[in-house]
Amino acid sequence: MSNNRYVTQEKSALFFFFMVSFVVAVFLFACSKKSGPPPKPTVPVTAGTVIQKTVPVQVRAIGNVEAYSTVAVKSQIGGGTYTCSFQGRRVCK
Repeated sequence: MSNNRYVTQEKSALFFFFMVSFVVAVFLFACSKKSGPPPKPTVPVTAGTVIQKTVPVQVRAIGNVEAYSTVAVKSQIGGGTYTCSFQGRRVCK
């Protein structure tokens, strides 16, 4: 009878060892780094020297202006604008 008890304890220890090994293996594979998309290639960057010079504030040129796209503006309420009031001082050149 003691021999049968020893075999049962040995089977229990072996089962426990395999279960612990299985749980450890699952955690190791689940927590491993997942390979994502490959990294983007690096872009070469060049640096220039800094110089100081005056820049005109206003540019005068002759040319045409063309919009990239046009949109239709539609009012959400009916009626007209009778006054246009702003707070502050009048600014003139």
